[in-house]
Amino acid sequence: MKKIFVIPILAFLVIYPLSTSIGKNVNSTKSTGVIEPEGNKDVLTFPCVIQISPFFGITKQILQKEVKKGNVSSDFVKKNIFAYGGTIDVGFIQIWRVLYEHLHCYPKIGFLFSYGKTNNHGNIFTFAAYMSPMYDYSSTFEFIPKLGIGAAYINIPLVHIVEVFTEDDNPKAEELNDKINEKYEDEKYRKDVCLYMLLGAYFRFLIHQTWEVVPGIEMHYMPFFGKKEKDSKKLFPIPEGFNTDLKVYTASLSVGYILNPSLVKYQKEGIKRCRIDVGLLGGIKMYDEKLFEAIKLDLEGSEADKGVIAPKDPGKIQGVFGALAKCGLSIGNSHAFTIGTEFAYDNALAVTIKNLIRDSGIRIIFLFGHDFIWGGLSFVQQLGFNLLSSAWAGNRTIFKDLAFVRLGMNYLITNNIFIELSVKNRIEVDLILKEGKENKDPSLSDFKFDGLDFRFDSVDIRIGYSF
Repeated sequence: MKKIFVIPILAFLVIYPLSTSIGKNVNSTKSTGVIEPEGNKDVLTFPCVIQISPFFGITKQILQKEVKKGNVSSDFVKKNIFAYGGTIDVGFIQIWRVLYEHLHCYPKIGFLFSYGKTNNHGNIFTFAAYMSPMYDYSSTFEFIPKLGIGAAYINIPLVHIVEVFTEDDNPKAEELNDKINEKYEDEKYRKDVCLYMLLGAYFRFLIHQTWEVVPGIEMHYMPFFGKKEKDSKKLFPIPEGFNTDLKVYTASLSVGYILNPSLVKYQKEGIKRCRIDVGLLGGIKMYDEKLFEAIKLDLEGSEADKGVIAPKDPGKIQGVFGALAKCGLSIGNSHAFTIGTEFAYDNALAVTIKNLIRDSGIRIIFLFGHDFIWGGLSFVQQLGFNLLSSAWAGNRTIFKDLAFVRLGMNYLITNNIFIELSVKNRIEVDLILKEGKENKDPSLSDFKFDGLDFRFDSVDIRIGYSF
């Protein structure tokens, strides 16, 4: 375990001396509050922040087999598990003039390592690089988001022993409990190395020029990209189709020490309070066989079911193209609330539903959301609704294609021309039949909620004009 901490310590010992080798002189313009570097130097000593952060959180629902005094539950149980641990974080506040001119902030760039345990005796190790904007790093209070990406090692048991034998139950209780642990130790919900993504939001309190306290909340996402191979040695294979992507939601309280604090500030740039974008989009999308099967299943026995056949050659990749319009109202220096619309043709959808309902893949979409602004760079989050999803209203499949989340990165190439990379994730609401409704032609009222999931849908590139 001690070796794990060597990497961040060595990296700090290498990077910090390099950062402190740059000139330290500053020139203060007291009338404006702007503090500029002396001469033509754009790079000064980078402030370095070292943080230690205990955290506590909860996972999204995962599958577990519960064992009570040797008796295993007959069915899988969906349950949330608790996680707790700590994080070591080393970051450098970038005070380059060129970055401030483009991003209107002082980006904090660093790396972090964390170790967490779960209450079902699991372990999670993560290592990530991150970026976090700071608009006034010398202020006593500031709201700071954080985006990070790296790798994670996950080892979470599938069997949760919730009740053990005691000496009152059996004089050989300890021996019995050891045998139970040994029997199920190879049954894992997840045991792999995977991609790790972090999204955090924090309130930073500068207690002194060199000390800070930073409470915050985080979402940790660890997708599973492997295949669930059937193994005859496994006692409890995870059911086909269950999404084992791991999400952990945590709250943390960091204490940080600032090495080499700086006073450099640049003149604040003005931002557009109202921004309107119009443009074109084009992207790719995979043919969705699962959606086809879900629609076909819901239409069995109905008039629309007649003549239903799967596409002979759907192709793996289809095109999506269309037009968009978006209006945003800026709040503060870094946030904007947006509404928008899209008119698009989704050829993958047209192929999926051909011979089911209609041949058209036309989409009319309404969106609202939030942009996180770093000068000319914006991170886009939108919730969208497909206004034509009622094409198969009257059955549960509508809830697999009604809403989606769009995440994007938008950059102003000039004052008026933008380009954006956008990823769409479909929100799928799972419904199951209520008891006693199995032997009739069901309507939506005969179903009940059985979970919520996000599924990758498409990726596209947008280009347009902003005014």
